[in-house]
Parts: sequence; structure tokens; C-alpha cells
Amino acid sequence: MALSALNPNRFTEWEVITLFYSALEYGEALLDRFSTNIPHPKSHAERQTALSHQFDDELMTSYLYLHDQSEDARYRLKFFAEEDVAQLHQEEFTPIRDKIKSLLGI
Repeated sequence: MALSALNPNRFTEWEVITLFYSALEYGEALLDRFSTNIPHPKSHAERQTALSHQFDDELMTSYLYLHDQSEDARYRLKFFAEEDVAQLHQEEFTPIRDKIKSLLGI
């Protein structure tokens, strides 16, 4: 049996990973703009601490959830249906992107 027959959405795990890293890059842009006197974070933990000073609780929860889901996809080989990815995009990623774009004026 072909692998694609077992998992027709075989790259959805990478979609989840890219959602998190896209949120991370938006967070980096925010930190670059508003945290000029703080050294650039060198780890996820440092970045999470820095972002916790910029994000409200709801955005931080979304960011951490995307981080957890991306680790599940990358390291624990969790399967994500297309609907799961769409939900993560709409409910977790989009609010982060939209808020940061608004704060950056883009």
C-alpha cells in the first residue's frame, strides 16, 4: 500500500510547523520594533519570555499552543487532518498575525 493511501494529507504536519514558525517570525518583527534595548532571543524559551511582555494573555496562549502543536508534528509525528490545520490557522495564527501587523502598521 502506498504511503499516500495511508495519509492522503501527508504534508499537513509541515503546514502546522510553518504556522508556528510564521507566528514566530511575526513575533520577531514585533520584538525588533519595540524591544530595542533587549538582546535578541537565542532560544524558544527566551523568545517566549520576551513575547510575554508584548502579547496579551490570549495571544500568548495561541502562540504557545502553536508551538506545542508544531512540536507534536515535528517530534511526535502527530497526524493533522486538513480541518485541524484550517482551525489552527483561523483560531491561533490569524489573531497573532493580524494583531502584530496592526501594531507594526502594515
